Amino acid sequence: MASRSGWPSRLVSKLRIIAMVGLAGLSLGGAAPVRAAPPVSTSYRLILTVQGSSSIQPLVMACTIDTRCRGRIDLPIDGKPQPVSVIAVISPGQCIITFATATMPLFVGPQWYGYITFGISRRVRATVSVTEPTLEDLDDVATLLRRPVTRHPAVLATLDVEIRPDD
Repeated sequence: MASRSGWPSRLVSKLRIIAMVGLAGLSLGGAAPVRAAPPVSTSYRLILTVQGSSSIQPLVMACTIDTRCRGRIDLPIDGKPQPVSVIAVISPGQCIITFATATMPLFVGPQWYGYITFGISRRVRATVSVTEPTLEDLDDVATLLRRPVTRHPAVLATLDVEIRPDD
C-alpha cells in the first residue's frame, strides 16, 4: 500500500527508522558511525614495461594528481627500438595515457588513448596494446563525428602498466 507521498509504506517506515536512529545518535552526543573515505594520494608512480623484451628498460614516471606527466620509452617499431613519447594524466581513480612517435600518434588498441580505472584500491596492473594507426584511423580521429567502424590494427608492442601511490 502506498503512503500519501506515493512511496510504498514499508519503504517510508524504514526511512523513518533510519532517521530516528540517526537523530538518537546525535542527541546522545555522538554521530552515527560513518566510514571514512580512503585517503587519496597526491602523487602516483606509473611503471610501463614492454612484454617479451628484456633489453628495453621500463619507464618509471612520477605523476601528480590532475597534471600531465611525460616520459619516453623505446618500442620495437619496424623491428628496431624507436623512441616513443608517453603522456599520462592521473586523476583520483583513473588514468588516461597516450603514445606518439616524432612523426605520428600511436593508438592504444583501436583508439588514440588508453583509459585505466583503479577505483578505491589506489593501485592497478593493466595491459595495453600500442598499435600503429592506418590512414583511415587518422582520418576518423581528425573528424568530429567518428564513423562506427571497428578496425583491428597491427600491434606494435604490448605493455604492462602498473599504477601505485607514490607515498
